[in-house]
Amino acid sequence: MSILTRYVARAFLANLVLTLLALLALVQVANFFSRIEQVFSDWAALLRFLDEAMRGTPFIIETMLPIVALLGAMFTLVGLSRSSELTAMKTSGVGPVRLLIPFIVVLIPVAGLAYLNQNYLYAWLNPTGPEGQPDRHLWRRLNDTLFYFETIDREQQTLTHVHIFQFNEGPHRLAQVERIGKGEHDARGWRLEDVTRRDIAGVQPEVEHLPELERKADALPHVFRSQIADPRHMPFWRLYQEIQRIQKEGGRIAIYILEWYRKLAAMFGLGVMGLLGIALAQSSPRRGRVGLETSMTILLGMIFWLSNEITFLLGKGEQIPALVSVWGPSLFFLALAVLSYRRRF
Repeated sequence: MSILTRYVARAFLANLVLTLLALLALVQVANFFSRIEQVFSDWAALLRFLDEAMRGTPFIIETMLPIVALLGAMFTLVGLSRSSELTAMKTSGVGPVRLLIPFIVVLIPVAGLAYLNQNYLYAWLNPTGPEGQPDRHLWRRLNDTLFYFETIDREQQTLTHVHIFQFNEGPHRLAQVERIGKGEHDARGWRLEDVTRRDIAGVQPEVEHLPELERKADALPHVFRSQIADPRHMPFWRLYQEIQRIQKEGGRIAIYILEWYRKLAAMFGLGVMGLLGIALAQSSPRRGRVGLETSMTILLGMIFWLSNEITFLLGKGEQIPALVSVWGPSLFFLALAVLSYRRRF
């Protein structure tokens, strides 16, 4: 690696880190001030906010990385232009392809770190419920009946502290409330213990307490199914295994295929945004246009993110092909970046 490549790569990496830290701090501070009254209500609320901020950081990084690559590349080229270093490079024979090498050298490991952040760090900070741990605070609805499950133990097939709210048809008024201390599920159905039933539909409310009660299997929602895995934050190999498993069971795998393509497109999109940032920085920064270019760059980054989300939702709803929904925005912005780069270099 030449001295010039190392010099530009260090400058680009520094701009990437500073831009990421600045945007991350901006989002977290905005979130803090939007909830400032709640945060300072007590120590527990403050600790909850800090915990949520920490858990949400990987997702913020994942969302902002394309804009960070765009801004980082632009700031690097603007800095080289302002010091006339870019002019000296061009004069000494540095062509458009060679100029891209330092940015590629940096963006390849950054894409790898982005993959680790999305599929490992996020999953580590936001577990979907470790095996053996009971789930808590779950709501379900069956027709006009609302169920609240305070604790669900999937391994033991038991429930504790269940509340059932029965509503009348027509004008939806609460008719009956049941509280179940504990429930066990087996092949025959449900065996419920410590049941308190309050009938409030009549003029005089009636209360009935039953030490034990048996019900059919379909009397309560089936809440012991395994939690749906989050394909967005699965590593490639685990996602492939999940696709194979669901396919064997005859389930729908469209969303999992979309997420597979999306992971590849996300890493490719960092390079596209970097190239676009270089192209946008090629106009002369001596005319006081840096602020305008920065605003345009942020706007383009937001359009890129928004177009990715919209086309992904269209692909998820099977309105457009999966490849088009995932790769369409990246390829469109790639063409825009290449045309701009060739015209301005």
